[in-house]
Amino acid sequence: MASKINELNQRVELIESNVASGFERLERMLESVLTRNERSEIGYRKSQQRFSKSNSLRNQNNRSQLQRISTNISKIKARNDFASINFIKSTEIPAI
Repeated sequence: MASKINELNQRVELIESNVASGFERLERMLESVLTRNERSEIGYRKSQQRFSKSNSLRNQNNRSQLQRISTNISKIKARNDFASINFIKSTEIPAI
């Protein structure tokens, strides 16, 4: 029984690790997109002033989306931590 619980705990830890690294990768990708958009905004501003306003709005939207996604990621991580704690509590062997 204890080995089965240990195996389940290891699986949970592996899943948590994969989920966390997936979210971190997603955050990095979104940040790189935002950075690229900001760089393109600077280039447009130098060459074509009329595009800077639309790029600025696009970047503002991207920042808002990134903030929403980061908030959602934090919420999912918190739920995942809570679920893991409940799972571990439910599989604990009561003291005799």
